[in-house]
Amino acid sequence: MPKGNLKENLTNKTDTAMQHSPIGIYTYAIDAYLSDFRGKATLPMIGGFMLQAATRHAEERGFGYSFMLQNNRAWVLSRLVIEMSDYPVNDTHMLVHTWVPEINKSQK
Repeated sequence: MPKGNLKENLTNKTDTAMQHSPIGIYTYAIDAYLSDFRGKATLPMIGGFMLQAATRHAEERGFGYSFMLQNNRAWVLSRLVIEMSDYPVNDTHMLVHTWVPEINKSQK
């Protein structure tokens, strides 16, 4: 267990996280083995990329899985919005944007 109490640890993480942009942008390659018979990305694959992006975003800002595990806490993905005009195709890249407007909301 880390030294100090949970509120101090979360406050320190809040200060660190807010030094970074609240927006994370992550690039994923659409490879043939991940696509369907039409050569397009599948929704489960896209969902997996989105979860990976959310996890990376939280870790980079200091409140990811490793921090939460040490403090017997968890973060929750409370909202998921998917806006797509078309499915990505083979040999292209997909950008996933994530954002965290604020953290430590329940501690206020």
